[in-house]
Amino acid sequence: MPIPLKIGEKIGMLTVLELVTMTMPSGKRQGVKVDCECGNIRTMQRYEVSIGRYRSCGCAIKKRHADFCNQWKKAAKAGKTSNK
Repeated sequence: MPIPLKIGEKIGMLTVLELVTMTMPSGKRQGVKVDCECGNIRTMQRYEVSIGRYRSCGCAIKKRHADFCNQWKKAAKAGKTSNK
């Protein structure tokens, strides 16, 4: 069940700036303009944000991937990985 969103509310790394109407090929949808902690401002579907599907603009996934790659590179330098 979606949670009603309020301006100024924080969900994960996102802060709700304003409620908007989005025009999509399938029709009009309720949207929300959000400000992410990384500085990006995005417009997303209100339902997707309210159910918790989106908790960042995508920066958290990119950061997690970069951290994993850096750990793997450090392990490879130390000789702790094999390329079989």
